[in-house]
Amino acid sequence: MVYNETKQNTKPPLDSIDTDTLVEFYPFLPYHAPLFLEILFNLRQEASDPAKSIFSGTARAILALMHNLLQKWIDDGKSDRVITLVDFYELIKPELQEILTQDMRVIEGSDTNQGIKDEVKDGTLEEFDLAVAKAVLLLQHVHEIVPLNEGNIAVSVMSDLNGRSWISTQNRVEESLDRLEKFIRPTEDEVGARYRFATQEERIIYNDTEENEANPDWEAVLQAVDEHLWGRITEDLSLPESAPYGESGEEYPVAYTFSLDGTDFETTIEAEGGVDTSVAVQGVRPDHTTNQSDGETLYWTIDTEGIDDLRNHLVQWWALRDAVSTQNTPPAVEHELDQRADAVRRKLVSAMQSGSYTVKDRTDISGLSRAVRTAVDVTYPDDFHPMMLQVSEDRLQELTTLSTEDTLPAWARTIQVPSTNPSADQGQKSIQSNVMALTGRQLKDRADGLNMNTVLDGITSEKPFYDEARPALRAIIWGFCRNGRFVPVDEDGDTLPTSAVLDQETLATTRLKLLPRESIGTLLEEGGFKETTETVADGLIHLRDANQQLRSSLTGLQEDVQLVADTDVRSDSVAELLEALIEELADRIDSTDDRLEIVRSQGDDLGAVIEQTNQEQEWFEEVQDVWDRRLVSLQRFDAQLTMGDDRFEWIDEEAQSTVAEQRDALTTFGGEWWTTDGWKMLAGEATTTATEALQNSWEQYIDRQALLTFVERIDDHPWIIPPTELATGVQVALEREYITPLRELQQWYETVDGALSSLSADDEETLVSATDSIADVDSFTNAIDGDVEELQSRLDRLTMIVGDRSPNDVDRIGVLPDDRENIDQRLERLIEERELDIETTDSGVIIR
Repeated sequence: MVYNETKQNTKPPLDSIDTDTLVEFYPFLPYHAPLFLEILFNLRQEASDPAKSIFSGTARAILALMHNLLQKWIDDGKSDRVITLVDFYELIKPELQEILTQDMRVIEGSDTNQGIKDEVKDGTLEEFDLAVAKAVLLLQHVHEIVPLNEGNIAVSVMSDLNGRSWISTQNRVEESLDRLEKFIRPTEDEVGARYRFATQEERIIYNDTEENEANPDWEAVLQAVDEHLWGRITEDLSLPESAPYGESGEEYPVAYTFSLDGTDFETTIEAEGGVDTSVAVQGVRPDHTTNQSDGETLYWTIDTEGIDDLRNHLVQWWALRDAVSTQNTPPAVEHELDQRADAVRRKLVSAMQSGSYTVKDRTDISGLSRAVRTAVDVTYPDDFHPMMLQVSEDRLQELTTLSTEDTLPAWARTIQVPSTNPSADQGQKSIQSNVMALTGRQLKDRADGLNMNTVLDGITSEKPFYDEARPALRAIIWGFCRNGRFVPVDEDGDTLPTSAVLDQETLATTRLKLLPRESIGTLLEEGGFKETTETVADGLIHLRDANQQLRSSLTGLQEDVQLVADTDVRSDSVAELLEALIEELADRIDSTDDRLEIVRSQGDDLGAVIEQTNQEQEWFEEVQDVWDRRLVSLQRFDAQLTMGDDRFEWIDEEAQSTVAEQRDALTTFGGEWWTTDGWKMLAGEATTTATEALQNSWEQYIDRQALLTFVERIDDHPWIIPPTELATGVQVALEREYITPLRELQQWYETVDGALSSLSADDEETLVSATDSIADVDSFTNAIDGDVEELQSRLDRLTMIVGDRSPNDVDRIGVLPDDRENIDQRLERLIEERELDIETTDSGVIIR
């Protein structure tokens, strides 16, 4: 009835009781009062408002609680039963539910989740388990005094003086904690309590784990082994990294694939240029069947000793692994998962190392290394060379740098890549002959050829041992392409360089076909698309590239012209000129597409295509030059037409007539202005004195209106400034009546005058900006509130009012009656703040 390994002691002590003291305190144990007091004190610290907690921690409070416990003991009438920590739990349960909400839900349950108490009712757990949980809940708050171990938990729940011994109860506690695994978890914290209540997240995980353990899905178990354990297991097995091949005994790397009781694993061991070995492990699943029919597979049967224990550990590990797959894994669960995984790895590796090997009916194989060598020997035929497995993408790139005169690398000769030198192709050519035969049969009678991957698939379907040697197959096909047996093309039929069959990136879009033998080479050379040292394929590629580049250039120019038409041009006449060029470029693009189609099909009109391509290139260069040099002139035409709009009152009849003459010339022009000769014709018909006429008309207008002098007055006036620069004392009505109209006149004048001045500019940006600005300007009558004379009067009036004061010198200024409210408010504040001097004048009063 006493606690062990106590770290601190109470008075009376926790770790000893003499008979007299026991009799004196019965039915309490002597240390109950100080222990209860310590528990209450610690619980009080966790309360949200310790001051309001009933756990005051005073002796009076403890006496009251113990009185209640004693009264209940008397009422129960069980004189041979000692009061325990469980009884104390029941007495303070309402307060515990308020302070330890989460832990109490684990014990008592909630509306949404079952607790320990609920599972006791269901018969899943025992009443003793509930008592253990209650003791753990209280003891974890005094673990610094009473260690939370199985022995002390047993002391806390022992009540029957005639019941089990402490040792027996301790064993019972250990069994109970196993049943409570999903509710009460051991902690890894060496400082804190040894046990803690599981979080809601952990309870969900361990509940799912129990369900998984009850109904294991062995297919899922093995897939999880593959995903999470097999890589480490293969490291522990120390599989041979190389094995001797053939009679030479030369070592070659070994690559492994695995399966376990019929489930193929994704985990592999890669080896660059390695020979493949398939390893089938058997004997793990309880329902496994022994099938060893594949003569090229290494069958590895595990030792059956301890197999049930291995399977149990596998299921337990998988059950927890599967449960956490849809949850965020808490650190404690992650730690246990690691422990379970380590146990599975150790047991499975041990069972495999004690197992046996079978390859093609051979069962007398001693040792893993001999088993791997036997599997390699039976997998590959005599005509296969392991060097084919060592042909990498880097080695393929070596071939792209070779000329027809260069000698093939040693590795290429070893795997029998065809050479351009017939004398170099002497000797055994079984690999080369196989590849040629297997490829030729597929391409026969196929005018469009076949996709390279399809060709390779066809070869490997006939000879599966070539499947991992596809780069080597591509090297051999490259040799045949270089010798003129095959030609690579893209999906549209366009000829590709011979090196295309070596490029893994484009392999999926590369096709293989027979090369035509017509006299195309001469036409390509005469057209300048092929050198004498190049192949017909090279010449076709040059011709195709020239037309593709031409199409790109035509499209780019078309987009440039369209952009100018959409964003920069305001007049219909210039827009129609641009639209004509856009249509011409569209026709030229269509013609280029037609030529490209002929190049792809290598049709009968290939000679005409070569000639047209050269002509089209010359035409484009001329048009591009005209566009680059004459765009500024087109934009000047557009600016002149936009400024010559008859809505402006400052344009006189002479200017209107000149602009109309220019508009008619541009509108009626029907030639190809984008050529050198065409532009000369357009410029001769459409160039007028519109700029001079517009500028003269404007100068006469501002002279008649005396605008220049008036605008200069506005520019110099300190009150005609942007709205953001006006002082806050300037009221709205005053600004609207005097300042805004003058500011608008100033802006109107600057816009028109600036645009007209820009007509003589020679850069596109300035002309476009001038056109945009004048297009957004209205006539003087519509843009300005009042005529020039009226505005001059307003400026005079404003000047008289403000005198030599700037906006910042005036506290408030406005127009009555519109600004009266703000003026009155300011006067009221001034009267409140200081004494005022009022001076009467002819026009009103001056308040200082």
